[in-house]
Amino acid sequence: MTALLDLAPTGIPPVLRGAAEVHQVLDDLGTTGFAASPATLGEALQEWTRVESRISALRHEILRAADQANAAAASGASDTGAWAAQLTMTDNAALAREMKLARDLAQTSSPTRAALADGRISAEHAGVITNARKQLPTGVTPEQAQTVEEVLVEKAASMKPKQLRQEARRALAAIEPDEAVVDAHEHELVRSEEERAYQATKLTLHDNGDGTITGHFTVPTFQGQLLGKILDTISAPRRARLGATLAQAGPDTERTGRYEDPAHRRGLAFLEILEHLPTDRLHS
Repeated sequence: MTALLDLAPTGIPPVLRGAAEVHQVLDDLGTTGFAASPATLGEALQEWTRVESRISALRHEILRAADQANAAAASGASDTGAWAAQLTMTDNAALAREMKLARDLAQTSSPTRAALADGRISAEHAGVITNARKQLPTGVTPEQAQTVEEVLVEKAASMKPKQLRQEARRALAAIEPDEAVVDAHEHELVRSEEERAYQATKLTLHDNGDGTITGHFTVPTFQGQLLGKILDTISAPRRARLGATLAQAGPDTERTGRYEDPAHRRGLAFLEILEHLPTDRLHS
């Protein structure tokens, strides 16, 4: 790409020229090394994270333009997300989420788009804010919705996305003085979230053919936290609860009554749960 700049500096569209210039900056940085004080490295990390957010905003602009230009039809793709996924070798699900955010940002007022374009918030923050705006009750005016957005954008500057997601459940408080109304709205959001969580619940198992099975599951938060608490209780080193499974692991681990790897201890605790299930009383 940088070679194109040298050959025809005035004949390249700005969006491609900008990418070439960024590539050149990255090429130059790659040869300088990163020996610096912790303070400088911290500042650099913050600035490059901001750059990443700004590039994300630019990607959304490109995706929106491609959507409007019906780029998918020219290539035979089913939609813009599939078109982009093929071009960038990205999973379709990931591009679909990015495409959704690009469209959501196009439908919102300026605060979230401006904050992302300036690098003050991340794309993940922007997704939380656009979802919160869409979940506002009917009857909220565009001006009130923008006020909610502005409040969440301000909070996003000092909150991680997960924290902001919790805060967004009560975003209505920015425009609604009646706490009972805010509580009711939050309750409805939580109820809807729980319903979606049950609909998304799944478990897959894959036999690796080497004596192990790999699994992946998605469950609602409450049940997931419950499982985590049970596993942590069973696998806590100080409780030495890993009975039969621990004894099978060998004399060293049996003597110490613990494992250094927490994930391994949790795995053994999960085996303990499975081994003690009353399989003779399960439904057929």
